[in-house]
Amino acid sequence: MNKGLIKKDTNIAILEQYSSKVVAPAKLISLVKAVTYYNNFYNTRIAFDNSDKTRAVWFEFEMLESYFERVTSFCSEQNIEITRFVFLLGAEDNGKRTVFLAPATYDERLDLHRAFSFDNGEITYLHRFAGENYSTETKLDRLQSPDQSLVLSSSGHISSARAIQLYNNYYDFVTGPFSETVEFDTRFVWYEKGEYEKYLTYLKTQSKEYDQELTGVNVIFASIDNSPLEGEYSNHLTLFFAPTIENNTTLLNLKSNERLDLTKETWKFINSKNDFSQTSSMFNYGNSGPPPVQWD
Repeated sequence: MNKGLIKKDTNIAILEQYSSKVVAPAKLISLVKAVTYYNNFYNTRIAFDNSDKTRAVWFEFEMLESYFERVTSFCSEQNIEITRFVFLLGAEDNGKRTVFLAPATYDERLDLHRAFSFDNGEITYLHRFAGENYSTETKLDRLQSPDQSLVLSSSGHISSARAIQLYNNYYDFVTGPFSETVEFDTRFVWYEKGEYEKYLTYLKTQSKEYDQELTGVNVIFASIDNSPLEGEYSNHLTLFFAPTIENNTTLLNLKSNERLDLTKETWKFINSKNDFSQTSSMFNYGNSGPPPVQWD
């Protein structure tokens, strides 16, 4: 028997096993951090506002996967370089908060990265910079078709015109009325291209390891601590993401099976351990705008 060959084959097997493991994303947060941010949002945004109790927006997992594949392929065909993916904050016509997803590219004319869609054979920019109140795009009549849309809502692709309207509504219903407390609150949260896609891959791998069938991802509204330690981001809105299973129940930690009931204004857990300080399956630490006012 050739012992050298056995050793070589064994090493290959070990390497293959190691390479098949997906490294946990660096921007996962602990349950403690999520609880803090979630409660901050209630205390600073909802407690005094009876018009909108929205705490999260749910996206189907397969829809998210298909979206990233479709947009990446389409932009490659059109020779458009995607630099980031952006979760933009919006409001329905009745003022209810929502969030939608779009790619971003670098606009040399303004020296800015800007979220965009595609209409009539050309790019439609959804916004200009982070500190603006409204989108500068006003000719919405030519942006009504969702056929080439690169914008994803919780219900599927939406037209550029609808995305811009949701974005503008957010100032009217949310940011504008709140400006005395936070002059330039968050309008969008973004990740470098590849970051969020790797998070979805990680969730898929974890779900198989712990035998949990994923149904989707909850995009959860939260607020950063109102503290001088947070600098210019103090008291600004943020987002974190939690995978869902079983009737779209939010699964906060795939390993310990901790869950959050989003129908309550406070947290309700079903858990198998009491150590909430460890990294969970939730994703956060996105870059937000504002601040800074100029999105560089």
